[in-house]
Amino acid sequence: MHQDEPMRRDWSLISTHGIVLVFVAMHPTATLREIAQVAGVTERQVARVVKDLAGAGLLRTEHHGRRNTYFINEDGFFRRPLLAHIKLERLISAVRPALAAAPRAHSMPE
Repeated sequence: MHQDEPMRRDWSLISTHGIVLVFVAMHPTATLREIAQVAGVTERQVARVVKDLAGAGLLRTEHHGRRNTYFINEDGFFRRPLLAHIKLERLISAVRPALAAAPRAHSMPE
């Protein structure tokens, strides 16, 4: 880096929690390893994020032997006060346009 160039910081508009949520919405049977590779974090970090999202009522995990299936609560809301009026279904629909018109096959049952 040249001394006159500003130092670049690595950052992302969407947090790791958001990336994990979106990825499992599109790939509900993904493994922790697959999610970690996409999110650019460790499997242990993904496990913590999944636990956080489940604790917030945004995601539910069903265990099937050694595999998991993830269900997104698309009726859940963002946590930040500025965005708390927005349902997750709006984000999920925006990132998976091909599935937006389909029934919520992998949403949490009511």
